[in-house]
Amino acid sequence: MFIEHYNHVSKAVPPEQLLEYQVQEGWGPLCRFLAVEEPKEPFPVVHTATQFMGTAVRGWWGCVARGIKNIAAAAAVCLWLLGYGLFRGLGWLLVSVSEIRLRL
Repeated sequence: MFIEHYNHVSKAVPPEQLLEYQVQEGWGPLCRFLAVEEPKEPFPVVHTATQFMGTAVRGWWGCVARGIKNIAAAAAVCLWLLGYGLFRGLGWLLVSVSEIRLRL
């Protein structure tokens, strides 16, 4: 989809009005295209590769933790239902044993 859009824009926009720019290039190409003077400040870098990987890893482990919590909650409900079903299913046996004890 991105490639199709890129190709469409490249064909539709005249070359003198189209800037193919990568952020790593800094201020130079952008300022020349806009016909403005380059700022004296360095080009802003929001994330380095290391920072990005750190954010991605934290996000991944957050998803894993949520998944574990969801699985634990589902397992707890299943175990409760199983226990309740066994208790209800074996209730007749418990009543029978208590009746036998009363008769003795």
